[in-house]
Amino acid sequence: MMRSNAKALEQRIMAKLEKFLPKSEQAQRALFRIGTILSEDMRFRLLRQVYSKPTTSGRVRTGRLMKSVKYEINEDRMSVGSFDVHYAKYIEYGTRKMLARPFVEPAYKAKLAQVRKILAEYGAL
Repeated sequence: MMRSNAKALEQRIMAKLEKFLPKSEQAQRALFRIGTILSEDMRFRLLRQVYSKPTTSGRVRTGRLMKSVKYEINEDRMSVGSFDVHYAKYIEYGTRKMLARPFVEPAYKAKLAQVRKILAEYGAL
């Protein structure tokens, strides 16, 4: 259920972005701002997990996942998340033996108003 919510949210954001893409300088600036905002929030959420109680949601050991969070802009698409760490999905969605510690979907939800504001500034809404 969480996966479908995050996917639906991503699709709505991409649909808004597609109104003023491809490849304008303003679109690149908007994507850069949005990518920065979302990736910073995801890193912050992972950093907060460092100080969480280990019995409830685990601890960050190496910071590798946090360092792997970034955004990529390819022509008319932007992706934000962890692309290099295979276990990111287990942290986000949990397993049958480990509670989920989501950081992607909460970041999207928390920053949605700010993303909409940026899109409006650049004429995408």
